[in-house]
Amino acid sequence: VGPAHSTHPRAEGWELRGEEIRLDLLEVRHMYLEFIRQTEERPSCETNWKRYFPVNLPWEDIWGMFLRPGIFTPHHYMTFFKALHRGLPTNSRFEGSGRCRLGCGAHESFTHFYKCRKIRPLWKRVVGLLNSLDIGRYWMHPMLVFFCVRNMSGVLKVVNKHARGLIWLAWKFLWQQLAEIGKTGRGSLSVERVIVSSLRMHHTAVLAAIGDYRRVDTLKRAGARKKRSYAQEEAEKFRIFPFITINGNGTFQYTSAYKDALAWAEVKLCPEVS
Repeated sequence: VGPAHSTHPRAEGWELRGEEIRLDLLEVRHMYLEFIRQTEERPSCETNWKRYFPVNLPWEDIWGMFLRPGIFTPHHYMTFFKALHRGLPTNSRFEGSGRCRLGCGAHESFTHFYKCRKIRPLWKRVVGLLNSLDIGRYWMHPMLVFFCVRNMSGVLKVVNKHARGLIWLAWKFLWQQLAEIGKTGRGSLSVERVIVSSLRMHHTAVLAAIGDYRRVDTLKRAGARKKRSYAQEEAEKFRIFPFITINGNGTFQYTSAYKDALAWAEVKLCPEVS
């Protein structure tokens, strides 16, 4: 009680995680996050990955991807999540030669899923797809494949949710084939099948997001839901914007790049989207 400059303890002169903070602006969430930071045990994969990539990865942002997955669900990103935790069963973890299941002759470690001469064409195709869809400019790099991270002006940053969603799906269908080959001991990787399957599932996720948008819009017009602010409206559109354009009259239209990609994969287009 009394003037701020005469209260005890003083509001100014305090730090949290090396940053100045005023006590009168300190919230419970700040204290809770600091408590979690000091008591939690970091995932062991963060240390293990340093053996292969001795750089300071933005782990908080990498884990944060799964809290902000956009139009995707755990069904889409779980394989990538397991790869991030180094939880996929490589041949080097079992008895035997530990050689690549695709027959390239190399030792099958986690990093081999990027280096393998029979898998690298897939990542080249994924990067080409990302660049064709107007969702940023990307280059072939293990950081992009394993962590959905790229170098931006000397700083490692997580790529946007549109790009990482397609990388997640590529991992899902890549591992689907690798698991089958590892189980049967025969077969070869079909890069085209991975890309086609990824685009099919991606299109399903986009259509589901359109359905969500329509339901919210209907409730809003009926007065059963609070009207969205301009920023909220634009954020909702951005969830599908690189793939679908929402016109002023409420109709939906495929972007030309996305439509071309779906046509190549022979994905049936939604008749309600022009």
